[in-house]
Amino acid sequence: MSYEYWQKQSIDSPLFENLIWSKPQQKSRAGKLLIIGGNLHSISLPGEAYEIAQKQLVGDCKVVMPDATKKLLGSKPPLSIEFSSSTPSGSFSSKAYDDLVSFISWSNATLFAGDFSHSSETAILFEKLVSVPGMQIYTLDSVDNFIINPMSILNREDTLLVLNMAELQKYALNAGFQKAFISNMEILQLVEHLNEFTKTYSCHIVVEHNSQILVASGGQVISTKLTKEPNEWQIKIATTAAVWWLQNPTKPLQAIATAITQSGL
Repeated sequence: MSYEYWQKQSIDSPLFENLIWSKPQQKSRAGKLLIIGGNLHSISLPGEAYEIAQKQLVGDCKVVMPDATKKLLGSKPPLSIEFSSSTPSGSFSSKAYDDLVSFISWSNATLFAGDFSHSSETAILFEKLVSVPGMQIYTLDSVDNFIINPMSILNREDTLLVLNMAELQKYALNAGFQKAFISNMEILQLVEHLNEFTKTYSCHIVVEHNSQILVASGGQVISTKLTKEPNEWQIKIATTAAVWWLQNPTKPLQAIATAITQSGL
């Protein structure tokens, strides 16, 4: 069987070296990234994403967290951190909508980094933010908010979902996709399923399977073989992909694939 839609690369041999050589060196040309995340009990993921974005030479970066997290940051929080309304439990509240839309409008891409807790009010807020135009990247518990009703995010253009296999399985099942993603499937079968899945839905997908990271978009699949078991790969890939994609907005597949090789995995 021919797999013309499948390309392979390794960490040491990226397919699109031209993107690496042409990466912007001036901050004024390197794009703006908005990172949304955190709750009263944890702010580690948005903080980690910010550090990764800086290492990837993003032009400008802001982090937005619920205002309940101020007490975790002392009397002088970093200037890069903005705050918006929180629920009594310390997650983003519905009142944060206007603030977040304003910040999203400022940015070239928005990363929903995680640490959101499981607030139903925050989940409803996210469902509204899906309709806001622009690049949006979801990973970790921000992905969980759409598992039950995934169609709005699966059919959204300019969207990247960085998932594990269990999450992808639930998305496909609840979307009514006819093929099952299972943890012990062969790589060839996974590639075939991703080809069909991303021809059916508009979003871009990144998933890890057996020490390979696969990115799929519009039926095209690129796999990257890793040299070791990935550690905390989702936040690393999601943030790195966000930076490379916002700097190459017309080449999402190539940018995300290149980001995988530059993520430090």
